[in-house]
Amino acid sequence: KLRLFDTFTGIAEKSHPLDHHNIGDMDYTDTAALKELFSSEEDLKKVDVSLEVGIIPASFDTHQQREIAFVHIDLDQHDSVLECLKFVWPRMSEGGVVVFDDYGAPTCKGAREAIDAYCDSNSLNLLSGIAGQAYLFKKNPVVSVGYAE
Repeated sequence: KLRLFDTFTGIAEKSHPLDHHNIGDMDYTDTAALKELFSSEEDLKKVDVSLEVGIIPASFDTHQQREIAFVHIDLDQHDSVLECLKFVWPRMSEGGVVVFDDYGAPTCKGAREAIDAYCDSNSLNLLSGIAGQAYLFKKNPVVSVGYAE
């Protein structure tokens, strides 16, 4: 099951001093094209998809009891990211993954501050990628190293 949460009208709020984007920025999502994509591509037809239109976290209200396996957060603004994390992290399944799209983006400093603060206050280890993304794993991945003798 794939649930896509978005305002589909662009940035909904600007309330933190580090937020770069203005209300209404990034309002270019075409929901009709998105729906067409999931109804026309053969592999995507097999996916149970719903578009959840609204402001986060209010649009999560009907999903309070759901367990979450994967989240891709691309909200760009401090408060939106923080509220999203407060909702999704306690509901993440063991082995679940959270991807932060713009963790390293210079225009998303508010979002990065929210992520860092949440991780610090919950003793979570964030993995930062070289392409600007960052990752949280519900269970830290175990890496085994073998040596040839």
